[in-house]
Amino acid sequence: MKMKINLGLLLVFLFVFGLEAISQKVDSLAWAEKKISLAYEQFLQQNLNLSEENAMRVFSFADRQYEFALLSRSSALLSELNRFQGSYFDAIEYSVIGMEYGKEISSEVYLSNAMAQIRCLHELEIWDRSVDLCDELKLKFGSSISINELASLYFYLAKALQGLNRNDLAYKEILSIIVTGK
Repeated sequence: MKMKINLGLLLVFLFVFGLEAISQKVDSLAWAEKKISLAYEQFLQQNLNLSEENAMRVFSFADRQYEFALLSRSSALLSELNRFQGSYFDAIEYSVIGMEYGKEISSEVYLSNAMAQIRCLHELEIWDRSVDLCDELKLKFGSSISINELASLYFYLAKALQGLNRNDLAYKEILSIIVTGK
């Protein structure tokens, strides 16, 4: 009889503890969503130190909790912050992380991380990798992204082709977006 009571108390304890853990995780996710939104706002307001601090907190939280959507979004912001501050290799590293975790979650987050990497490659004049990534994105998202995103992609592709002294191909890429409108 005493064993049944102890087992019953243990089950009640585990049930209550499990509900509390779920509640804490939901609260933590809400906190992380607020922090990443705040970090993006701070970035737009050019408050880079606070933006980076909040993005790093979300990145660490998302990594520990296996929250891949938050990890991808915070990676995109950290990539842009590092690129903006001239730390191109750190920016590329964050974009690679964001692309890896974002590819199955959201095409928007994946594209955001990939475009951050393309901008870094452009700054570093690594034209061959930039062409490869632009071509990959063209194939993957060519018909599903906005005209502005597509124009940006074609711009970076054309610049990379010019960097490789392939002006004929660069002209062809720019001409194709002008003629087709997409």
